[in-house]
Amino acid sequence: MRENLRHLFKGTFIANCNLDLESGTKVIEDGHADLCSFGRLYVCNDNLVERFKTGAPLNGVQHVKDQSKLFSVYFYGNGALGYTDLSVYSPDQQ
Repeated sequence: MRENLRHLFKGTFIANCNLDLESGTKVIEDGHADLCSFGRLYVCNDNLVERFKTGAPLNGVQHVKDQSKLFSVYFYGNGALGYTDLSVYSPDQQ
């Protein structure tokens, strides 16, 4: 889909939706986007850039214990749940 849309838009094109570092890099290298965003990964990994740089393991939405609350609580809730209860990466853990 991205490859079909890119040529229609002349501005900076940002791809998203289920991308990780490898797939995002490929999208950019293939010329299908100028930038990539990593919304879900960022919600689950507040230090996503550091994890990308170091190759550290990523938390994913599969780490959310109650998947029925994925959007209503973890992504769009009114509290800290989802931002504070996932595991935190530290370089010492490798």
